[in-house]
Amino acid sequence: VLFSLKINNIVKSVLKGSEASLFVDDFALCIRAKFLPHAQRLMQLCVNSVQDWISNNGFKFSTSKTVCMHFCNQRKHFAEPSILLDKTPIKVVTEAKFLGVIFDRTLSYSSHVNYLKTNCLKALDILKVVGHTDWGADQKTLLCLYRALVRSKLDYGCIVYGAASNNILKKLDPIHHQGLRIAFGAFRTSPV
Repeated sequence: VLFSLKINNIVKSVLKGSEASLFVDDFALCIRAKFLPHAQRLMQLCVNSVQDWISNNGFKFSTSKTVCMHFCNQRKHFAEPSILLDKTPIKVVTEAKFLGVIFDRTLSYSSHVNYLKTNCLKALDILKVVGHTDWGADQKTLLCLYRALVRSKLDYGCIVYGAASNNILKKLDPIHHQGLRIAFGAFRTSPV
């Protein structure tokens, strides 16, 4: 509780013109600019300000877990930004996981959808075992398990990754349909 109360003030150290997101111990800084050198300079100033707050309050960032990502939808190649945290360069990545959602450089969310698909397929395997036709659970129990194991994963972060293209989001439809077929005891060939 004391950690949560103390860390909440870190948002006040962020400079104007930048945005910060804090959830327990996950912290993100965002800068928006038309030109990369301008964004890089603003981000470095913001990181320096946050670093000063951290030094004064007895916290420390893990430089191995801290990453930098440049979001851009242009095909033109840009030089990677160079941001320093405590005189150590921050690693530049093409995709990063923040609060359970995988963000990629172009915000296409294809990596997150693929990750979500493999996780949901594992949960569907559990439903198949529990929903065996000879000795399996009833329809009400299977629907409850479907909502808890599969649907909760699909719903988490859907406001964010819902901006993906329809072709990418269509990869999740078969999982939803298969889960409902298992829960209702329908044949695999039953129409959607």
